[in-house]
Amino acid sequence: MTSMKAESNIVLKAKSRAHRLVIGDLVFALLPALVLFLTRLATLKFNDILTRSDWSYVALILFGQALAKFVFGVAENRSTKSSSTIVLITILLFAFGCVPTGVILVLIETSSNKSYILIGLQIFLLLAAIFTYFNIGAIGYMLGENKNLKFEEVIAAEIIEQDSK
Repeated sequence: MTSMKAESNIVLKAKSRAHRLVIGDLVFALLPALVLFLTRLATLKFNDILTRSDWSYVALILFGQALAKFVFGVAENRSTKSSSTIVLITILLFAFGCVPTGVILVLIETSSNKSYILIGLQIFLLLAAIFTYFNIGAIGYMLGENKNLKFEEVIAAEIIEQDSK
């Protein structure tokens, strides 16, 4: 029991560090959006702020970075036995993150009349990308920096943390 608690503490410390690193990445990824917002605020031209494709570009970058960080962390760690889970997460990130965001990006770029559905999907995908990068990117950081951590331990600690809430 104490061994499991010690492992959980190691995972929690690694997770805390990984989340700090991910937040730093997110600040830089969202910096162009902040510049756009501040420019619009200074010129009082907010009419197209949500209809611009910039939000899809940011979302696509974040989904791609989440995928890259996760795959890098798993490859660097090399201690996992859950290859089917890793493949599933990778496929889900690509199929439900990168592909739809790319499609929305193209539709917004090529459409002269942007619908509320496209705009809503773009903002939803941006929020999903931020959430995904925060969680999956952190797992990638944790595994890449801590060779003694196993993917299974990270997932188990996450489940234990969710159960305690």
